[in-house]
Amino acid sequence: MTTEGAASNRRIGASGETVATLIATLAEVQGYRVGPPDPEASLNIQEVGAAKDVCLVGESPTVAVVLRRLRLGERVAFREAGARQVLDADATLTDLAGVVVDTLFDGICQARRHARRLGGRPVQLEPEGGDPALARLQCLTRRVAEVATDLSLPLGAQVRILLSASGHPVPLEGRVAWCEVGRGLGVELIEPCTSLGELARRDPLKATAE
Repeated sequence: MTTEGAASNRRIGASGETVATLIATLAEVQGYRVGPPDPEASLNIQEVGAAKDVCLVGESPTVAVVLRRLRLGERVAFREAGARQVLDADATLTDLAGVVVDTLFDGICQARRHARRLGGRPVQLEPEGGDPALARLQCLTRRVAEVATDLSLPLGAQVRILLSASGHPVPLEGRVAWCEVGRGLGVELIEPCTSLGELARRDPLKATAE
């Protein structure tokens, strides 16, 4: 995805109740809109049960999300069906965020610039030993979160970001990698995030046996 493409086409297509809800959260962070699968979308993410269910939509790249644990051979089948990336129940919310960023942008710097200008989602920031504060999550990848806040914290300080996804709080645990007054914090994520399977199981209508 080029810089021009990322800036001009700010749509992600999503199918499946759980996936659509999670993608809506991540899209808001990055400054994108979510709708049904669309050949003009920058990316289409599909919740599917089997490789035969993958449906390519025009030339838009497709990511398959399967809310059960996959065997290696199954992953190959999903890729052969046309999925650019395949995530199963063991993948985390930050894994999904990483796929979104990697597919939509030419590098993390472009993703950050785009999110600062057009994105952001309210979160609660909980520094270790300090009072919680409201903040705005403006970029999220597999390993890094960028938060807009007036709070000033020392480098290396432990911090938790509480992000609401699918109606449930998802804690992002990390340590401060950089802090710039008037701009916010960069947080290096150091603990595994909640898995997609767990997020699906929290909704009894979407519980999936593994």
